[in-house]
Amino acid sequence: MRVATGRASEVSLSVHEVDVAVHEGGTADDAGIVMVMRLIERASADLDRWSVTLGAQHVCDGWLDSCAQWVAGVGGTLVSAFSYGDGPERKIALALAAEESSMRLLMGMEREGKETISVLKNLDGNAARAAGELAARIELADRILQARL
Repeated sequence: MRVATGRASEVSLSVHEVDVAVHEGGTADDAGIVMVMRLIERASADLDRWSVTLGAQHVCDGWLDSCAQWVAGVGGTLVSAFSYGDGPERKIALALAAEESSMRLLMGMEREGKETISVLKNLDGNAARAAGELAARIELADRILQARL
């Protein structure tokens, strides 16, 4: 049974599911995926805290929601991939995870992140830095997934 309430809980649960799936069915080479997902989880929580502190939820919420959807979508595909043995099915599922990541970035998530960072630069440097770190970590995750192809 999967129960998560709220954006932060959804991200944490998705990252935990990927961690468990990699632990049970992955190899040492797959640890980087878990590491970067954990970094995304922390960066998302940091930006959420900054947005609340500044009263700038209206600036960050849309992009944070998109990031949470990225984590849940890519994470679900990764969990599925690691449920397969180390064969062609896993390769196909990992390719699907990489494609899902790229599609979400291309469909506006990357642009939305740049816009959010730009607005935050005018409000607070620390919040803008936190948003920049989240964007960089998602880009790193996408590169790791693409490298698996």
